[in-house]
Amino acid sequence: MSENTVVLPGTERKVDGGKINGGWKCPVFKASGIFSSHMVLQRDEPILVWGFSDAPGSVVKGSFMGYEAEARVDDDNGWRLRFPAQAWTKEPQTMTLTDDRGNGQVFRDVLVGDVWVVGGQSNAELTLSPCMTATEKEIFDENDNFRLFIQTQKYVGEHLDLCAAPQRDVICPEWAWSRPDEDHSLRFSAMGWYFAREMSRNIEIPLGMVMAAAGGACLRELAPEDLVHAQGVFYGANVPVAGYFNTLIYPLIPLRFRAMLFFQGESEGLDRGLSESYAEDLALLIYDERQRFGFDFPVYNVQLSNY
Repeated sequence: MSENTVVLPGTERKVDGGKINGGWKCPVFKASGIFSSHMVLQRDEPILVWGFSDAPGSVVKGSFMGYEAEARVDDDNGWRLRFPAQAWTKEPQTMTLTDDRGNGQVFRDVLVGDVWVVGGQSNAELTLSPCMTATEKEIFDENDNFRLFIQTQKYVGEHLDLCAAPQRDVICPEWAWSRPDEDHSLRFSAMGWYFAREMSRNIEIPLGMVMAAAGGACLRELAPEDLVHAQGVFYGANVPVAGYFNTLIYPLIPLRFRAMLFFQGESEGLDRGLSESYAEDLALLIYDERQRFGFDFPVYNVQLSNY
């Protein structure tokens, strides 16, 4: 089924604010965890930076590449700054965020280029470490023209309570962007790392790679709860329904990125009914994510042949 012919239930996307993050405590002031030093921001698109504050009505200001932006904290403790679109640059930039109470953050070594999200399960999450047994470690160079943002299934498994509702911020406070040194590279998706390394050999545009995959994940765990329930499914396999969506995907909305690399489908092979509906279910998932992020990003899908 083409994505253009899918009729998606529940497109109003209204979510009870009280259910988001279930018990989340608002920080005094911070940008979303998807923003940090060493990050890559999507080129040729307005740059949206969002975050949180415990002072509704206060003013947040930002400075980036010679431009200033300003916003007020809303009643839901959120704020959004919008900077003009920029062409790609390999020259490290600095972003400064402050509020009118003296709080602030400074992000250094920021590049503008193409951001790619690595989604799905299995080979999408498989890290580089077990793939390196016969490879020289000299291949690692923290000055390579790409950056990494690591999210892990392991952390989700250790915090299953976070799966129950969409999480407003990146769930692990320690997750941040990094250069592709040996330590961070070995812990990143092998599929995403090799893609970035090969691309960076052929183009000058900086690349930012974001992990949003979970080994063994079923579509019903990667999709939002309303979509899964509308399909008559009310149980997960590894985590509750929508567990990986709530923890690894929802916190990234409304991030702008170039495209998604996706590998998934093995888990559905264990259930004939899920296998037979897989093509339509996958189309619904992609349609839904494009609606939520607000743009028709490309999806490069590695698909099992029997689907």
